Amino acid sequence: MIGKLVGENLKKVRIEKNMTLDNVAEMTGVSKPTLHNIETGKTSPSIDNLWKISSGLGIPINYFFSKAGIDFELVTQSDLHMIDTENIGVTIQTTFNTSVNDNFETFKISLSSQAERYSEPHVNNTIEMLIVTRGALTIVVENVSHMIHVGELAKFNAQVGHQYINQESDDCEFYCIMLYENML
Repeated sequence: MIGKLVGENLKKVRIEKNMTLDNVAEMTGVSKPTLHNIETGKTSPSIDNLWKISSGLGIPINYFFSKAGIDFELVTQSDLHMIDTENIGVTIQTTFNTSVNDNFETFKISLSSQAERYSEPHVNNTIEMLIVTRGALTIVVENVSHMIHVGELAKFNAQVGHQYINQESDDCEFYCIMLYENML
């Protein structure tokens, strides 16, 4: 289960950084009880809390999904794991169970018609790349809207807040690739 892996890795990084749950709560803005429930596997964290935790600790979000070194990994549809989100009509799935040393991560994101999701700024020096595979995506970066169609790619500096919007009547699906400066 993905919640268990995330909890184990959160506890591992907290201990490696010699931090208490109170320290992590203060740095991330995520409550101590929520952090405890994540670490113990009682709850799966939402994507919003994962972003807060990764930004607060200065580590890529993929750290929480990482396993020991991987030489080759094939991901099929059945390997994708859902990440909780409070946004109606939005699904976010992890793709690769990346290595801790990777400086990238990928997500498969689907937006139903008229759905939208705001993303808080990511850690410094993060580049986000989007590849639309179905429908059309509007991305708003620094109050400027950009339309991305099937087969088109876009990239931008993700250390600013941004919004994904599906203004179309059909569903939209895209892959999000986050590129990080080596942070570990």
